[in-house]
This record gives sequence, C-alpha cells and structure tokens, in this order.
Amino acid sequence: YGIDISNAFVDFAKSNFPLLENMFVGNANNMHMFEDNTFDLVCHLDGMEHIPEVWERDCLKEAIRVSKKYVFYKTACEDSLADQWAKEKGLTAAHINIKHPDQWLSFYENHAEKFNYQITHAYQHLGTNQNQSVILRKI
Repeated sequence: YGIDISNAFVDFAKSNFPLLENMFVGNANNMHMFEDNTFDLVCHLDGMEHIPEVWERDCLKEAIRVSKKYVFYKTACEDSLADQWAKEKGLTAAHINIKHPDQWLSFYENHAEKFNYQITHAYQHLGTNQNQSVILRKI
C-alpha cells in the first residue's frame, strides 16, 4: 500500500511495478481511503519536510488513526542540494518545512498524550544529512 500526492508518480509506480496494486493518489493529512486500524505499521518516509506546517498535526493524527500499533517517521532536517538549485532558478524548494531534529522530537512528544501513543525510539542523525527518525506505538 502507498499514497502519493502526485498523479504522475502514482501512474509511474503502477506502470513500472505491477505488483503495486494498492497505490493511491492522496496526501498524509487525509487518508480517507483507509479505515481506522488498517495497518500494523505506517511508514512516513521523508515526507514531513515536504508538507505545509499547518498540516503537521493532521498528518500525525491520520497516521495514528490508520495504524493498528506502530508509526515510523523518517524526516529530513535540512535543505537538499536540489532545494538550493530550485532557489537559484527562482523555483520553490521541495523542503518547505525544515526543522532541527530536536524540534521534530518535541513535536512528537507534545502530541503523544492527545493522540494516545508512546515514543519507543528516537534517533537523530546529525551531520551532513541531518534527519530525525522516530517510532511511535499506540497505547
């Protein structure tokens, strides 16, 4: 199963990977195509840095809603080289919601009680490719 906001990407994925039958156009802040507690594990890989800040809370809420037990986030915490190139050409950068790993961890900590989960693991990779990984467990 997978979702992506891009029709073109979903079409590309389905045509190049025929076993991906359950690929949907959608976004992480409204996964209406899935019922509550559908998946054992929900993975949100390199996504939060691409969403508007106003969607953060809804994205988290939806991931918890469709998960039976676990949610895994891996989030880039710095601009990519492609973002720099886009800015140089007057285009919008893809990473529109960059935060330090500590800020992302605080975000998850601040919502744990309201959305009924515990942080079971948090990892911050600091250096040239800063990112934050966190595993949440529903309680």
